[in-house]
Amino acid sequence: MLDAEEDTLELVVVVPCFNEGRRLRAEGFRPLLSEPGTRILFVDDGSRDDTQDVLAAICAELGPRALRLDLPRNQGKAEAVRHGLLRAIQMGARIVGFLDADLATPAREMLRLVSTLRASRTQAAFAARVALLGTTIERRAARHYLGRVFATAASLILDLRVYDTQCGAKAFQVSPLLAAALEEPFHARWAFDVELIGRLLAGAPGIPGLRATDMVEMPLRMWTDVPDSKLRFTQFPRLGLELARIRFALSQRRALGTARAPPRRWAVPALFAAIVVLRSAGFVFGMLNIDESDFAVIAKRMLQGAVPFAEIADIKPPLAYLPFAPAALFGRLSILPVHVLGVFWVLATCLVLGRAARRLTRNEVAAAAAPWLALLASQCEVPSVSTEVLMALPAAGALLFYVRAETGGGLADGLLAGICVGVASLIRQQAGILLAAFGLALCWHALRNKDLRRLLRPLALAAGFALPWVMTVFAFSRIGALPEFWDWVIARNMHYGAVGTARDAFLLAAQSIPLCVGGAIIPWVLATRETVQPTVRGPARTGVVLALWLTWIAVSAGGRFYEHYFLQFVAPLALLASPQAASLVQRWPAFSRRRRRLALVACAFPALILMAFSFGRGMAGRYPDQEPRARALASWLARNTTADERLFIWGHYSPIYFLAGRLPGTRYVTTSVHVGNFDPAHLPDGIDLAPFRSDRDVAFTLRDLETNRVPVFVDTAPAGIHHWERVPLSVVPALDRYLHEHYALVADVAGSRVYRRRSRTTWHP
Repeated sequence: MLDAEEDTLELVVVVPCFNEGRRLRAEGFRPLLSEPGTRILFVDDGSRDDTQDVLAAICAELGPRALRLDLPRNQGKAEAVRHGLLRAIQMGARIVGFLDADLATPAREMLRLVSTLRASRTQAAFAARVALLGTTIERRAARHYLGRVFATAASLILDLRVYDTQCGAKAFQVSPLLAAALEEPFHARWAFDVELIGRLLAGAPGIPGLRATDMVEMPLRMWTDVPDSKLRFTQFPRLGLELARIRFALSQRRALGTARAPPRRWAVPALFAAIVVLRSAGFVFGMLNIDESDFAVIAKRMLQGAVPFAEIADIKPPLAYLPFAPAALFGRLSILPVHVLGVFWVLATCLVLGRAARRLTRNEVAAAAAPWLALLASQCEVPSVSTEVLMALPAAGALLFYVRAETGGGLADGLLAGICVGVASLIRQQAGILLAAFGLALCWHALRNKDLRRLLRPLALAAGFALPWVMTVFAFSRIGALPEFWDWVIARNMHYGAVGTARDAFLLAAQSIPLCVGGAIIPWVLATRETVQPTVRGPARTGVVLALWLTWIAVSAGGRFYEHYFLQFVAPLALLASPQAASLVQRWPAFSRRRRRLALVACAFPALILMAFSFGRGMAGRYPDQEPRARALASWLARNTTADERLFIWGHYSPIYFLAGRLPGTRYVTTSVHVGNFDPAHLPDGIDLAPFRSDRDVAFTLRDLETNRVPVFVDTAPAGIHHWERVPLSVVPALDRYLHEHYALVADVAGSRVYRRRSRTTWHP
């Protein structure tokens, strides 16, 4: 049994022991525990002497970080090491290694080997007994020369220029490949080192093998040939037989093609084609979401020189509008270039997530699965270009750099992760939840392992996050719009929410969550399983898990539960689901035909349903630019106003600007902010909106109308476009009064009233 707590995620050193009671001493192993987060795992291989009692005393003397694993019978050093390494991986260690119990390689040399592994960013590090000047390598000549013969034979078998395969000190980065290499018992009892290296080179199903550059040898500074070695000279012929068995076993392993990575020649074209098909509704029907027209109109005004938040305003951060600039580059507003950009944006997001999955799992199947999981995770909303879609790319970058930082990277990777989170939050503020997720994970592991140096990592992350925001604040300060930036991007979002009770929010959640989670059921099932039964361990996984589940806070904030809110899950959901997807693919041949069909249906059905819905909605004329009253009004405005005349529209339907080819005459694209910024579709009947009226926005509107002498005023409330009949102009008496004092009714178009400014009128605020 294992006696002690299993609380490390850093380093576990396995020490195989068989009848070692006479020479085991606690002091020899104590240096290993000088490093935070290190554990020693003594594996008693069925010893017949007092080794168990001695190990119990040593563990008691060294404290709870010294652990013991007792095998029921003697199975040989190979099995003792294999069982110990597997247990170390199950404990969640990031790095595992083994060290001979005789301490021929001193404990401090083992720590230096681990440091070499970390510094070289390789997957495996081997100690090498090389007698160089300035080193102390005490080895009998006969043993040395026989060892060179053995090493040469091992190099030929492995096709690897390795100097010393048999030194009893080795260290490995924990990965799915290492776990797979340890699944089966070794064929060799003593030369298992060679077999383990061979398995790592050969790879495993769906996992490519290591390359020579993934391994490093470190010359020891000290090694002593300890008397009473378990390996006798008379057993060297037996080692030759073991090498023959290893060669045969490895040749079979290679013949099965386990080292081959999945073909990737057509992976990107196939992914691109799938994205185009899934997003084809946007090319057929044009505008799919009112937000698309909001942002396109704002981008057009920004290209004309309007200062964001001062002369054209919305509550989204400034980077949300820049991707919509292509809509205004060709004269008349067109959403087609934005949808083309959206295809490449989604493709880039998927590819970045694939790289993040490869780094997290060291598994090519997981890397190939992550992009497709991202597509499956997005099947909860029509394929519009939303801020959630746009933020997914920098969010994926943040996940990639965070995983790199926690799997052998440095502070620079943490800084880049923070920068990506900062950029994502300048597209959509809720992306800042990634900062909380990564920061909590980093602090947790630093405090858990009592490694205060690791606290530099959350500081680097925070510094990276602050950098884009500091630059943005500086830019708005230079143009004199910092108060407006703060008001719209920060202050107003603190009060942005739904009207109604908690019961109303619960009912909205009850409608949206089953629909949106069900539309992405495969990624959610896999990610949930990976959360509960992890196949990947370590600090990187902790941050990804927190990133996914803390995103529920961002999605739930405000209680609106729009379908497109659930797209915020795409990046962490796809990444966390990828290890389980790889496992699913590897087990696929063992599945029954019925189970395979069920999995395929679960993948394809949501996408087919969403495509059918997207096209059905378009054929039914239910997209924003198909609204018949809005089209009639926009057509009238295009015919009866000049291109340079600006409009003020009371309502929340920017497609009217878009379709008419006209621009707002005030800083407001919509007037929801004048009465609480609510979605009228969610307003209960008979609600009194007077308490929610924003007199400040009303005053700004009146000032803009007068300063800009806006010639046309449109009231969409009588037509009920986008449920605006619930928000009549009479809710804002000052604006209603200004309208009747300065404008004259000129037309009633499909229920909307169009007014034109009277000449020579004077406004007295």
